[in-house]
Amino acid sequence: METSKPKQIHLNVPQILDWMVQANVSVHLWGRATGKTEGPGARHSMTCMNSMPRSLGGIVSSSYDKLLTMIIPGLQQGWEKFGYQENLHYFIRKFAPDGFFQAKPFRQPKKSEHYIPWWNGAGAVMISLDRPSTSVGINLDWMWADEARLIKEEAFNAAYLTVRGNAEHFGHLSCHGSLLITTDLPKDSRGKWLYKYIDEMDPKAVNLVIGLQQRIAQLNKDYQQLTKRQQLAVDREIAKINDYCNKIRKDLVYVSFASTIDNIHALGLDVIKRFRRMLTELDFQVSVLSKRLEQVEHGFYIGFDADRNLYIPDEEAGAWNYVDSLQLDFRDNITKDWRWDGDLITDQPLDIALDYNRAISCMVIGQETLRTDFVRNFMYVEEPLMLKDLINNFCDYYKGYPTPVVNYYYDHTALLGKNASSDIRHAEEVKYILAERGWEVIDCYIGQAPSHRSRYYLINKLLKGDDTRLPLVKFHHSNTEDLVTSMNNAGTRRGMDGISKDKRPEDDPNVKAIEATHPTEALDQLLYGKHFKKLSGDSSFIETF
Repeated sequence: METSKPKQIHLNVPQILDWMVQANVSVHLWGRATGKTEGPGARHSMTCMNSMPRSLGGIVSSSYDKLLTMIIPGLQQGWEKFGYQENLHYFIRKFAPDGFFQAKPFRQPKKSEHYIPWWNGAGAVMISLDRPSTSVGINLDWMWADEARLIKEEAFNAAYLTVRGNAEHFGHLSCHGSLLITTDLPKDSRGKWLYKYIDEMDPKAVNLVIGLQQRIAQLNKDYQQLTKRQQLAVDREIAKINDYCNKIRKDLVYVSFASTIDNIHALGLDVIKRFRRMLTELDFQVSVLSKRLEQVEHGFYIGFDADRNLYIPDEEAGAWNYVDSLQLDFRDNITKDWRWDGDLITDQPLDIALDYNRAISCMVIGQETLRTDFVRNFMYVEEPLMLKDLINNFCDYYKGYPTPVVNYYYDHTALLGKNASSDIRHAEEVKYILAERGWEVIDCYIGQAPSHRSRYYLINKLLKGDDTRLPLVKFHHSNTEDLVTSMNNAGTRRGMDGISKDKRPEDDPNVKAIEATHPTEALDQLLYGKHFKKLSGDSSFIETF
């Protein structure tokens, strides 16, 4: 009878090193498409659950929609490479049928909607930091946090405190209490805490483990050609090496950096070239080449503070009821719409403002309450897509919204330019397509575009929330990531009438459009249009028309 050949699995160099080191704390700051989820994420979760039957781990994300649309689908692909099949070796968001698995975790969650049971009685809880209930009352044996650059340190520390269970069963293993962090490099202040792990790493200990794993590989190379006695001797030596590695790993911290180019053997050069064409210079340097980003000094939006100005929809108010009701197939592309957001006041209109440019068109979507002006969403399209595509994307996303009304804020620049796709002015095109798609448009023309000095004065007051005449501005933590990144990297320069936003990157052919200040221009129009009259009597608020 012919024996089947071992399955060949491709791993890039960073993934191989992760597999060899397996530190108790691993922090991988890797670029886009380096295989963070299918590689270290799958490896760490499989190792922990297979090594600790009846254990319970946690898979952590900044938002629940990222768990459902990005992390779990990628994790499934990684598990399937190693032969693990859904509804056979594991289930997602449901318990295994009675008697299907022989064991359960020592402390299994009471509800299944955030749970992944594993074949040997182990399991993993899906934890999102925008849903506090996903981590209430759990004791974990291991944790994996993905896209940690979007997680603030205090929120991460609170989640990490749940790693505290079953030392009497697994305390002798280096994977017990282990932590894996995978992410692109931080683009703003939220993720800068990740760099502190560099100071905790002992490179000599890491290299020692790598060397010992290389020794095991050498011993296994010709194993089948050895006699039984020789194999027993090799088995004893490998066991001693593994025992020694386990002791080293229990206190080991490993930080690694990798660029997308490290995965070129799997991706091919054409993919790297496509990233070069499609991504912004900022995203390419940070997300692909994995270069550390330094925060811009003297920022135009100096009043922005992530703790104060980012918000998470209220789970207790039913923000996730719609998503929880869905039966999702994680092998299909999962498409979000407005019902996923969970934060909209559905009997109120949406406030919108845009920036119009041949290279990029941007839209900011908001809603205001008595004391808070919420920036709910941010959308954009780049060449070859045009303004009409952006408006249609908005209509598709908000299809079925109970109050199909928009307050459309725009200044004189929307009346000057014409879109390449038509012979009508930008404002006219926006209103025409919205009306054609069934939206009522309330015209909110604000006149001449405001000076940068006035915008700087007004918007930073809105961001700081220290003026009783104005609401506090807050941004949806997940939907506005690109907008917030643009804000954090918008600089200032000295203008004719004082401070000015540094818009020179917009004219730099080496800077991609979404990296420049275009997104912030749409934000400025929305916030200025809604609030400038509230400061019209302020002598410090000088505007020239």
